[in-house]
Amino acid sequence: MRRAATISLALVTIAALTRLVGDRLEALRQRPPTPPWAIAGALQDSGVGPGMRVATIGSPARHVPWARLDRVRIIAEVPKDSSFWAKSPAVQDSVLLALEHTGAQVVVSPEVPPAAVKRGWRLAGADDYGVFWLGAPPPERAPGRAAALNARGGRPRGDPATPASHHHPTA
Repeated sequence: MRRAATISLALVTIAALTRLVGDRLEALRQRPPTPPWAIAGALQDSGVGPGMRVATIGSPARHVPWARLDRVRIIAEVPKDSSFWAKSPAVQDSVLLALEHTGAQVVVSPEVPPAAVKRGWRLAGADDYGVFWLGAPPPERAPGRAAALNARGGRPRGDPATPASHHHPTA
């Protein structure tokens, strides 16, 4: 009986360790998150600029850092991107119309599926971040700051940190 308990404990321990190692290996295979300044630069290159009223799709924690750097105001949000993208295109269009009625000029999502690009979403940079313009989109802009940031893997040399602001850009 004691031998069976020891073998059972050993098997449970091996199974747990196997699962833990598997989880660690999976985490190592995933690409590291893109730094906020690279996202901010890519969105600037897409036309998102200081003072703009922005609606976001996805966790606010993913948007506040780049929004501060780009000095935009987040005025509306859909907190769960997976829920938004799981809806039919007709429901997504209704949500986008509701976001437009808030006064937002553009919608930003950290993940844009390929099918959405066919419906007017534009990818911003190398990540899956995308923008959807509510109303007229800004004129096309040549890659600038984002290309420099991505080429250097971060903030350009000599680029000062974002100055502190008395105004919270997401308020």
